[in-house]
Amino acid sequence: SGIEGFWAISSSVIVSLGKLIRDNKTLRPDHIEGVVNLLDYILEQRILFFEQTAHIEPSAKTKSERFLASTVLESTLVVFLGSKNNGVVSKCINGIRCVCKEI
Repeated sequence: SGIEGFWAISSSVIVSLGKLIRDNKTLRPDHIEGVVNLLDYILEQRILFFEQTAHIEPSAKTKSERFLASTVLESTLVVFLGSKNNGVVSKCINGIRCVCKEI
């Protein structure tokens, strides 16, 4: 169904982006900021989608993907809470807020 596709795709994107900036030590600060901004946007859209489809329970089929996305995202956001860039820190705080809302 559409909701399963949404969760699968958005979870895969979050895992890929989170691992990219968390595990790649050669990224420039502006690239990290760009990816954090993109993650923040995706999380905001997931919250909107979640609110609009709250009456539909996601199936167990996407549970492991959603769990992996949350785990990667949480570790990535915590790592970048220590950034010297206030914009990155602000987006990480918002991302953590979104993860808490989603749970």
